[in-house]
Amino acid sequence: MNTPRLQLLLIAMLAVALGCSPATPQKVAPNTATGSLRIVAANYPLQYFARRIAGDLAVVTQPAPAGEDPSDWQPATNQLRAFIRDCQAADLILLNTPGYSRWVDWGSLAERQCVHTTASFADHLVPVEEQFRQGAHQHGTGRQHSHATLAVTVWLDPQLAIRQAAAISAALSRLRPAQAQTFAANLRVLESDLQSLHREWTQLLDGREAMPLLASHPVYQYFQKRYRLNLQSVHWEPDEMPDEKEWAAFAVLLAKHPARWMLWEDAPLPAIAARLRGLGVTPVVLAPGFAAPDSGDYLDLMRRNTAELRRALDGR
Repeated sequence: MNTPRLQLLLIAMLAVALGCSPATPQKVAPNTATGSLRIVAANYPLQYFARRIAGDLAVVTQPAPAGEDPSDWQPATNQLRAFIRDCQAADLILLNTPGYSRWVDWGSLAERQCVHTTASFADHLVPVEEQFRQGAHQHGTGRQHSHATLAVTVWLDPQLAIRQAAAISAALSRLRPAQAQTFAANLRVLESDLQSLHREWTQLLDGREAMPLLASHPVYQYFQKRYRLNLQSVHWEPDEMPDEKEWAAFAVLLAKHPARWMLWEDAPLPAIAARLRGLGVTPVVLAPGFAAPDSGDYLDLMRRNTAELRRALDGR
């Protein structure tokens, strides 16, 4: 059988085995079995929240490999069978916003496994701006991809992150009611940490609502909404120099929106940073945290973001 036909066959097999509809009410059947729970998380923040809440009562994995965007990742043809087995064996599948995990669209996961962590605040989800809802495209040497219609970085709003964590705790408690108090206690500690982060960001950004800010990519919608930021985004990549047409459009934007700081997912190329500084714009790294950081954990990363933003806003 040729490769395209084999790939279609395997995807069809996966479609029978996987996928669950975010519109379907969540139903997690009680499970009093012993041993570690097996949990698959759609991204690193959900994996981190689950690990904090479940502790050593669960093994929590995130399928996208290092360096891959979890919202865009899908298993290669030769990984499909193993991926099916892992998902079928999982006690819980932690999902982010509707449409976030492309592999969910391929079929039907058992609804009892699915935890739609944003279901309780679906009315707070932010649509992606029309100009960023483009078809398949490619940045540099990266894989072709397109953007979802809903913004996905919910965890950049600590208050919404708390609600995602609460959904995880509730699902764990339904599976292991005997451990419900442990999950609730761990959730309270995590909630305290997230509230502390929220207070830091509130204190740092309070009174700066009118201050113009720029972002290199449309990924800060929930951060912007929570802290009422006057932020506008372009569509640049940190490792790809914009062409002259993009720089010209940026100059027009800057004339209308005279920002002194520009948020980046990662440090831009030195040549990009130098050209921005020549325009009076300082690049500031505020890593969204799609994937696990090279050092530390989710909270460490957010605290580094806080320190970087504070240094920039204080002119250091």
